[in-house]
Amino acid sequence: MSLNIFEISEAGIRIQNPFSDDKLMLVGEIAHRLGYLRPGARLLDLACGQGEMLSRWAQRYGIAGTGVDLSEAFVAAARDRARQLGVESQVEFVAADAVQFCQSSRAYDIVSCSGASWIGGGTAGAIALMRKALQDEQRGLLLLGELFWNRKANAEAAEAMGVKPGEVYTLPALYDVFSQSGVQLLNMVLTDDEGWDRYQTYHWTAIHQWAQEHPGDPEAARLGLEIEDWKRSYFVYRGQFGWGMFLLKCAE
Repeated sequence: MSLNIFEISEAGIRIQNPFSDDKLMLVGEIAHRLGYLRPGARLLDLACGQGEMLSRWAQRYGIAGTGVDLSEAFVAAARDRARQLGVESQVEFVAADAVQFCQSSRAYDIVSCSGASWIGGGTAGAIALMRKALQDEQRGLLLLGELFWNRKANAEAAEAMGVKPGEVYTLPALYDVFSQSGVQLLNMVLTDDEGWDRYQTYHWTAIHQWAQEHPGDPEAARLGLEIEDWKRSYFVYRGQFGWGMFLLKCAE
Protein backbone atom coordinates (compact mmCIF):
# COMPACT_ATOMS: atom_id res chain seq x y z
CA MET A 1 0.00 0.00 0.00
CA SER A 2 1.45 3.37 -1.01
CA LEU A 3 1.92 6.17 1.48
CA ASN A 4 -0.58 8.14 -0.59
CA ILE A 5 -3.48 5.74 0.00
CA PHE A 6 -2.42 5.42 3.64
CA GLU A 7 -2.54 9.18 4.10
CA ILE A 8 -5.92 9.40 2.35
CA SER A 9 -7.51 6.48 4.19
CA GLU A 10 -6.31 7.65 7.63
CA ALA A 11 -6.63 11.40 7.13
CA GLY A 12 -9.35 11.81 9.77
CA ILE A 13 -8.39 8.95 12.07
CA ARG A 14 -6.82 10.19 15.28
CA ILE A 15 -5.81 6.80 16.69
CA GLN A 16 -4.16 5.05 13.75
CA ASN A 17 -4.44 1.54 15.11
CA PRO A 18 -7.37 -0.77 15.96
CA PHE A 19 -7.61 0.84 19.39
CA SER A 20 -10.45 2.80 20.95
CA ASP A 21 -10.08 6.15 22.68
CA ASP A 22 -10.98 4.50 26.00
CA LYS A 23 -8.23 1.92 25.62
CA LEU A 24 -5.66 4.54 24.66
CA MET A 25 -6.45 6.51 27.78
CA LEU A 26 -6.46 3.32 29.87
CA VAL A 27 -2.85 2.69 28.81
CA GLY A 28 -2.07 6.23 29.91
CA GLU A 29 -3.78 5.71 33.27
CA ILE A 30 -1.81 2.50 33.89
CA ALA A 31 1.46 4.23 33.00
CA HIS A 32 0.48 7.09 35.30
CA ARG A 33 -0.27 4.73 38.20
CA LEU A 34 3.11 3.09 37.64
CA GLY A 35 4.72 6.51 38.05
CA TYR A 36 5.90 7.08 34.49
CA LEU A 37 3.39 9.62 33.15
CA ARG A 38 4.05 12.56 35.44
CA PRO A 39 4.56 16.29 34.93
CA GLY A 40 7.91 16.90 33.29
CA ALA A 41 8.40 13.35 31.99
CA ARG A 42 9.50 13.19 28.35
CA LEU A 43 8.01 10.76 25.84
CA LEU A 44 9.34 9.91 22.39
CA ASP A 45 6.65 8.51 20.09
CA LEU A 46 8.13 6.73 17.06
CA ALA A 47 5.99 6.52 13.90
CA CYS A 48 3.60 8.80 15.77
CA GLY A 49 1.12 9.32 12.93
CA GLN A 50 -1.13 12.24 13.78
CA GLY A 51 0.19 12.44 17.33
CA GLU A 52 -3.01 11.74 19.26
CA MET A 53 -1.40 9.74 22.04
CA LEU A 54 1.36 12.22 22.81
CA SER A 55 -0.91 15.28 22.72
CA ARG A 56 -3.70 13.69 24.76
CA TRP A 57 -1.31 12.49 27.43
CA ALA A 58 0.45 15.86 27.48
CA GLN A 59 -2.92 17.45 28.17
CA ARG A 60 -3.97 14.90 30.81
CA TYR A 61 -0.69 14.28 32.64
CA GLY A 62 1.49 17.32 31.95
CA ILE A 63 4.20 15.40 30.11
CA ALA A 64 6.35 16.77 27.28
CA GLY A 65 7.84 15.01 24.30
CA THR A 66 8.50 14.47 20.64
CA GLY A 67 6.60 12.63 17.92
CA VAL A 68 8.48 11.40 14.84
CA ASP A 69 6.90 10.25 11.58
CA LEU A 70 7.95 9.97 7.94
CA SER A 71 4.69 11.47 6.70
CA GLU A 72 4.77 15.25 6.53
CA ALA A 73 0.97 15.23 6.16
CA PHE A 74 0.59 13.35 9.45
CA VAL A 75 3.13 15.59 11.20
CA ALA A 76 1.22 18.69 10.05
CA ALA A 77 -2.02 17.16 11.39
CA ALA A 78 -0.29 16.32 14.68
CA ARG A 79 0.84 19.92 15.11
CA ASP A 80 -2.70 21.13 14.45
CA ARG A 81 -4.05 18.68 17.05
CA ALA A 82 -1.50 19.86 19.63
CA ARG A 83 -2.63 23.45 19.09
CA GLN A 84 -6.26 22.37 19.37
CA LEU A 85 -5.56 20.71 22.73
CA GLY A 86 -3.43 23.62 23.95
CA VAL A 87 -0.22 21.60 24.38
CA GLU A 88 1.89 23.00 21.53
CA SER A 89 4.44 24.33 24.05
CA GLN A 90 4.88 20.85 25.56
CA VAL A 91 5.24 18.71 22.43
CA GLU A 92 6.95 18.86 19.07
CA PHE A 93 6.42 16.80 15.94
CA VAL A 94 9.19 16.07 13.48
CA ALA A 95 9.09 14.64 9.96
CA ALA A 96 12.08 12.32 10.10
CA ASP A 97 13.32 8.74 9.98
CA ALA A 98 12.62 7.13 13.37
CA VAL A 99 15.74 4.95 13.29
CA GLN A 100 18.09 7.87 12.72
CA PHE A 101 16.28 9.97 15.32
CA CYS A 102 16.65 7.26 17.99
CA GLN A 103 20.33 6.89 17.32
CA SER A 104 20.94 10.60 17.82
CA SER A 105 18.86 11.19 20.93
CA ARG A 106 19.02 9.63 24.40
CA ALA A 107 16.91 11.99 26.43
CA TYR A 108 13.54 10.35 27.08
CA ASP A 109 11.85 8.72 30.06
CA ILE A 110 9.33 6.85 27.90
CA VAL A 111 9.64 5.60 24.32
CA SER A 112 6.64 4.32 22.38
CA CYS A 113 6.15 2.65 19.03
CA SER A 114 2.56 1.74 18.13
CA GLY A 115 2.06 -0.72 15.30
CA ALA A 116 5.36 0.03 13.56
CA SER A 117 7.88 -2.50 14.84
CA TRP A 118 8.97 -2.83 11.20
CA ILE A 119 11.16 0.23 11.84
CA GLY A 120 13.45 -2.11 13.78
CA GLY A 121 13.00 -5.09 11.49
CA GLY A 122 10.56 -6.76 13.89
CA THR A 123 9.66 -6.91 17.56
CA ALA A 124 13.12 -7.57 18.98
CA GLY A 125 14.73 -4.97 16.75
CA ALA A 126 12.13 -2.37 17.66
CA ILE A 127 12.72 -2.96 21.37
CA ALA A 128 16.48 -2.59 20.89
CA LEU A 129 15.94 0.62 18.92
CA MET A 130 13.57 2.09 21.50
CA ARG A 131 16.00 1.39 24.33
CA LYS A 132 18.61 3.57 22.63
CA ALA A 133 16.48 6.67 23.20
CA LEU A 134 15.91 6.12 26.94
CA GLN A 135 17.78 8.48 29.23
CA ASP A 136 17.99 5.80 31.91
CA GLU A 137 17.22 2.24 30.81
CA GLN A 138 16.62 1.00 34.34
CA ARG A 139 14.04 3.71 35.09
CA GLY A 140 12.51 4.12 31.64
CA LEU A 141 9.33 2.69 30.12
CA LEU A 142 8.77 1.21 26.67
CA LEU A 143 5.29 1.17 25.11
CA LEU A 144 5.03 -1.24 22.22
CA GLY A 145 1.87 -1.55 20.13
CA GLU A 146 2.06 -4.92 18.42
CA LEU A 147 0.12 -7.27 16.17
CA PHE A 148 -0.18 -10.91 17.25
CA TRP A 149 -1.93 -14.12 16.24
CA ASN A 150 -5.06 -14.97 18.21
CA ARG A 151 -4.47 -18.59 17.32
CA LYS A 152 -1.97 -20.60 15.25
CA ALA A 153 -0.48 -18.89 12.22
CA ASN A 154 -2.65 -19.30 9.13
CA ALA A 155 -1.06 -18.90 5.68
CA GLU A 156 -4.23 -17.55 4.03
CA ALA A 157 -4.81 -15.00 6.79
CA ALA A 158 -1.14 -13.98 6.76
CA GLU A 159 -1.24 -13.37 3.01
CA ALA A 160 -4.45 -11.34 3.36
CA MET A 161 -2.89 -9.22 6.11
CA GLY A 162 0.29 -8.80 4.07
CA VAL A 163 2.67 -10.47 6.51
CA LYS A 164 4.68 -13.67 6.53
CA PRO A 165 3.53 -16.20 9.16
CA GLY A 166 6.89 -16.01 10.93
CA GLU A 167 6.77 -12.20 11.17
CA VAL A 168 3.91 -12.21 13.69
CA TYR A 169 3.91 -14.07 17.00
CA THR A 170 1.26 -15.68 19.17
CA LEU A 171 0.96 -14.11 22.61
CA PRO A 172 3.06 -16.82 24.32
CA ALA A 173 5.75 -16.45 21.66
CA LEU A 174 5.59 -12.65 21.95
CA TYR A 175 6.13 -12.96 25.70
CA ASP A 176 9.22 -15.07 25.00
CA VAL A 177 10.55 -12.39 22.62
CA PHE A 178 10.15 -9.81 25.38
CA SER A 179 12.12 -11.99 27.80
CA GLN A 180 14.83 -12.70 25.23
CA SER A 181 15.09 -8.95 24.51
CA GLY A 182 15.84 -8.18 28.14
CA VAL A 183 12.55 -6.47 28.99
CA GLN A 184 9.86 -7.27 31.54
CA LEU A 185 6.15 -7.07 30.74
CA LEU A 186 4.45 -4.82 33.30
CA ASN A 187 0.94 -4.65 31.87
CA MET A 188 -0.99 -4.71 28.60
CA VAL A 189 -4.22 -3.47 27.03
CA LEU A 190 -5.60 -5.48 24.11
CA THR A 191 -8.13 -4.54 21.46
CA ASP A 192 -11.20 -6.58 20.44
CA ASP A 193 -13.10 -7.35 17.22
CA GLU A 194 -15.09 -4.13 17.56
CA GLY A 195 -11.86 -2.15 17.58
CA TRP A 196 -10.68 -3.94 14.44
CA ASP A 197 -14.01 -3.39 12.68
CA ARG A 198 -14.15 0.32 13.41
CA TYR A 199 -10.54 0.82 12.34
CA GLN A 200 -10.80 -1.11 9.10
CA THR A 201 -14.20 0.15 7.97
CA TYR A 202 -13.13 3.74 8.57
CA HIS A 203 -10.58 3.30 5.76
CA TRP A 204 -13.26 2.08 3.38
CA THR A 205 -15.44 5.11 4.03
CA ALA A 206 -12.51 7.54 3.78
CA ILE A 207 -11.46 6.21 0.36
CA HIS A 208 -15.08 6.27 -0.88
CA GLN A 209 -15.51 9.86 0.24
CA TRP A 210 -12.21 10.91 -1.31
CA ALA A 211 -13.18 9.35 -4.66
CA GLN A 212 -16.51 11.18 -4.59
CA GLU A 213 -14.76 14.47 -3.89
CA HIS A 214 -12.22 13.91 -6.70
CA PRO A 215 -14.31 12.46 -9.57
CA GLY A 216 -11.86 13.55 -12.26
CA ASP A 217 -8.73 12.33 -10.52
CA PRO A 218 -7.12 9.42 -12.44
CA GLU A 219 -6.18 7.85 -9.10
CA ALA A 220 -9.82 7.48 -8.01
CA ALA A 221 -10.48 4.30 -10.01
CA ARG A 222 -7.24 2.67 -8.85
CA LEU A 223 -7.89 3.49 -5.20
CA GLY A 224 -11.44 2.18 -5.58
CA LEU A 225 -10.13 -1.18 -6.78
CA GLU A 226 -7.51 -1.31 -4.04
CA ILE A 227 -10.05 -0.67 -1.32
CA GLU A 228 -12.31 -3.44 -2.67
CA ASP A 229 -9.37 -5.85 -2.40
CA TRP A 230 -8.75 -4.47 1.09
CA LYS A 231 -12.32 -5.24 2.15
CA ARG A 232 -12.16 -8.84 1.01
CA SER A 233 -8.77 -9.32 2.65
CA TYR A 234 -10.18 -8.12 5.95
CA PHE A 235 -12.90 -10.77 5.90
CA VAL A 236 -10.21 -13.40 5.36
CA TYR A 237 -8.11 -12.41 8.38
CA ARG A 238 -10.81 -10.96 10.65
CA GLY A 239 -10.60 -12.61 14.08
CA GLN A 240 -7.25 -14.19 13.32
CA PHE A 241 -5.16 -11.31 14.65
CA GLY A 242 -5.07 -9.38 17.88
CA TRP A 243 -3.42 -6.06 18.64
CA GLY A 244 -2.39 -4.50 21.88
CA MET A 245 -0.21 -2.06 23.76
CA PHE A 246 2.43 -3.68 25.96
CA LEU A 247 4.07 -1.78 28.81
CA LEU A 248 7.67 -2.92 29.19
CA LYS A 249 10.64 -2.07 31.40
CA CYS A 250 14.23 -3.12 31.04
CA ALA A 251 15.01 -6.14 33.18
CA GLU A 252 17.43 -5.53 36.01
